[in-house]
This record gives sequence, C-alpha cells and structure tokens, in this order.
Amino acid sequence: MDAARKRLAALERPRVAVAAADEEARVAVADALDPIAPGLRCERLASAEELELALAREPLDLVVLDLGLAGADPLGPSFAAVLAELEAASPRPAIVVTHHGALASANRQALERHERVRGVVALDENDRVVKLIEACAGALTWTAERRAAAAARFAEGDPCGAYRSGDLAGPAREGLQAAIEAALPSLKDADALEALRVAIADRYDQLDEVGVVYHATTLRDRFPAHAGEAGAWLERAEGLIGRVYGLVDLELEAALVQRRLGNFPRVLEACVAVKARLGSVYPAYALEAEALRMLGRLDEAIEVYHQLAELSLRNGEVERFYQVLRTIAALDPDGAQAARVGAARSRAQKLEDEHADPARIPRYPALRVCSHGLCQEAAEASGGFFAVDATLDGRCDICDLGLLRAEDRQVLAGLTVAVIGGRLPAAYERALYELGAREVRVHADAEDAQGVPALIQGADGVVLVTGSCAHGVTVRAERELARHPRPYVRVHFYGAKQVARAAALDLAPRLRAAAVT
Repeated sequence: MDAARKRLAALERPRVAVAAADEEARVAVADALDPIAPGLRCERLASAEELELALAREPLDLVVLDLGLAGADPLGPSFAAVLAELEAASPRPAIVVTHHGALASANRQALERHERVRGVVALDENDRVVKLIEACAGALTWTAERRAAAAARFAEGDPCGAYRSGDLAGPAREGLQAAIEAALPSLKDADALEALRVAIADRYDQLDEVGVVYHATTLRDRFPAHAGEAGAWLERAEGLIGRVYGLVDLELEAALVQRRLGNFPRVLEACVAVKARLGSVYPAYALEAEALRMLGRLDEAIEVYHQLAELSLRNGEVERFYQVLRTIAALDPDGAQAARVGAARSRAQKLEDEHADPARIPRYPALRVCSHGLCQEAAEASGGFFAVDATLDGRCDICDLGLLRAEDRQVLAGLTVAVIGGRLPAAYERALYELGAREVRVHADAEDAQGVPALIQGADGVVLVTGSCAHGVTVRAERELARHPRPYVRVHFYGAKQVARAAALDLAPRLRAAAVT
C-alpha cells in the first residue's frame, strides 16, 4: 500500500476519469484516490457520452471504468463499445475495471486479457481501497513507461512508429505534424504513404477537420492509386463538423451548469476548451467574459469582449459588434478603452463602406504586414507580403495559420480566383485580395447554380467551399471542372481563414505548377 502511494505521488499530475453509472461507485472510487495523490486530477463521469467528451478534451492517463456504465457483461456489445472508444483514443489510457458482486471467471479472464486493462477490483470487498490504489498505481506507472518509450522512439527519428504505438504524448505528440511535414519531401513512396496516413489519423484524433482534408487531398494527389482511401477520409472529415459541434455543445452545457452553481473557475476552463476546439463560438466568449467579471478580473474580461467584437466584425455580425462595444463602454467609466473602441468603430465603418461599393474593395499593391515578428521577417526575405486583417494580439491570420511558405507568397498576384459556396462572400474577398489576387469572384447563393459555369471559365483557379447548404452549387461546379479543368481546391468549412489557408497551401502551388507547364 505504501509503495503504491509513493508511486502515485511521484507521477506528474496524472489525469484520471472515474466512469460509473452508479453515483455511489463514482464517489467511492474518487474518495479512495483523492487523499493519496494530491496532484491527481480526478473527474467523475456518469455516462459513456461524458467519457467521450473527457477523452476529446485532453489525454486521460487512466480510466477507472465500472462494469455498470455500459452493461454489466464485459463480453457483451455495450461494454465492448466503451472499451473500443478507449482503445481508439490517442494516446490511449490504462484501464482499471471495477464491479459490484461476484464476477464470473470467464468474464474476469476476458477483461484481464485486454492489453490496457491493468486491474479488476470488486467494490464490495473489505480490502477494496488497498486493491484499488495498488491497481491504479500500477496502471499509471505502466502508462508512464509506455509513453516514455514512445517519446524515445520519436526522438530516434521514427515519429510514425511512435504514433502507431498508441502511447505518444506530451511534447513529442505536439511535434508530430511538424516532424512528418519536414520529412515528407525526402521520404520514399512507401514511407511517405505511411506518414500521410499517420498525419491524417492524428488530425482526425485532434478533431481538426481542415487538417484531415489537407492531408487527405495531399494523399490523393501524390498517390492516385489511393484516391479511394483519400476519399473515405474526406467523407469522414465531413462528419467531423457535427462531432466537433456536438462536443462544443456538451462543453457549453457543462459551463452553464457550473455558472448556475457559481463555480466560475470551472466556467473559464470549459470556455477555454471550447475556444481551443472551435474559435468562432460566440457563447464561449460571452461566458468567459462574464466569469472573469465575477472573479474580479475586469481587465481580462474587457480583453475577451474585444476579441468577441473582432470575431463579430470578421463574420459580418455588425449588430453584435456594436452591442459588444456598448458593453465595453459600460465597463469602462473612466474611458481608458475609448481610443481602442473608437478605432474599432472606424474600422467597421470603413468595411461597411467598402462592401457597399465593390469598386472600393482595397487592393494592396505595396507591402502590408502585421506586427508579428515572423511576418516581418518573411516580408523582408521576400520583398513583400500581403497579410490578412491584424488581430488583437498583433498577429495576422496568415501568421496564425502558418502559411509563410516563401514559394507560395504572392503566387495569386495578378490572377483571378473564383470562390464557390460558403456563407461569407465579403470575408472571402478580403482574404484573397490581401493575398494578392487580381480579381476575386464569389458565388455564395446556394439556391442558384446557373452562374457557376461562367464563373469557373473566367477564373485561373477555384476554391470550392463545400457543405450541406452549398451542396447543389458545388456539385455543379465539380461537373463544370470536369469539362473545363483548371486548378481547384476543396474547403470543408465556412470561414475566411480556411479559404485563405486553402488558397495559400493548396491552390497556389497548383497554379504555380500550371504556370510552369
């Protein structure tokens, strides 16, 4: 028992989820673990849906899983589905299974044969606390050792193998995509194929729909024989939008519950998690600002309101934009924010004027950069760079998206780009004009596909913004592109950032290649 306590105390803030349908079981397990490991973060989960949300939020080190969560029979399909969800997580957690009453020998053996199950504990035995602590300590130690081995494998130059082990975590996991992208140009076909598959799976694990699309498209273009596999990933990416929004809804519901309970630190945690997953969710900003106000952190609250105003302006929500500015003014009786609010109002008025008259949409023939150092260095190296609207922290969208590839800068200059589908025509125009396009033509009317052929035939390159509300338009566009081929790229999201990213990362290289040939 003492040795188990010491092992738990030595671990670095492990994150444990206690998943049990029975509240008594959740309390019993959590109460047994809390006193012996002060740094241990223990979540109590009452359903398989809550467990899925916890897995998506950040990596779990251990799941204490009660048999009653999804059917008492560990050989049955319900419980197997929960185990499969844990097996699909990346990195994978260790599992300790708890139960009430006697457990048939065949069932116990079936559980113990599972690689990730590191202990089976009956909650109605007299020594349950000792057995539970020993099982959890052993499971967490086992997880730490496997993750250390995966990190070592990553450091030895095998990022794909480390990822496929299921135990890659921490800084190595965070650097996985960068390592793969750096290695891809020099890899032989077989290794490059594996690397692309890992890149796609990792982005899928991270619920990064845009990243899945980007790597799947690369897979299709580089390995035409695997177009079917790439297409299957693109179809799965379509479903990610619903999954992401579903998780965001659950996070926001949890935040609202904590708000009613007055637990504003937890509200902040939930809002930060939502914004990290999907940065354009208005309620997350509003709840975060309210929580900061209730915690007496007024300056931080005002900063979040400024971010919400910026988001509203970018998305064309002018009424919301002015409402947020009024809120900021009400929180600023001394007028410390007056200059900043005035500048935001001026920018909004300028945009309204530009969009009212298409002839006044600005083209930027001269150098225009944000204040972020990376962008400045790129501008100096290339002799010019077009940056999209600078955000509140001084970075531009292009910097944030990591699009500073020297060979892609200003490739759109002097070209006509058509954007078909989507819901933000003015934002698409701004983004692409500021990337240097000579002319941007946007077709965003989901009900009218008649103008698509003429739009495509007059464009050098095409961005298709796909999704349910633009399905008819994009289908017509694909048919037209089959008859009149030209470089195009598909975007599965409704945002100016995604359109800019697609234009710089995907369309620009194709236009450059077409110009060479």
